[in-house]
Amino acid sequence: MSEGLVAVAHLADLLQLPQEQRDAVFALGEQELASGKTAQAIETLQVAAHLDPLNPVRWRRLGEALRAGGRIPEANLYTRYAQELAR
Repeated sequence: MSEGLVAVAHLADLLQLPQEQRDAVFALGEQELASGKTAQAIETLQVAAHLDPLNPVRWRRLGEALRAGGRIPEANLYTRYAQELAR
């Protein structure tokens, strides 16, 4: 686990951002992706992943959004990262 991601997780905790709000950001990204708003979904899911950096589902969905947007190298990177986190 990179120190940067751990720092982001600690920052989110320090800001006391409730998990419900983190989940709401993720849900918005999911909705955008389902609606075909791929560029918006990518941005929202990037925020969601960084707000909850130890959650592999966030990174996997970001990878899927990137793949839908044709950004295959980035998609592969985040998909592999999600798999590593899930171990």
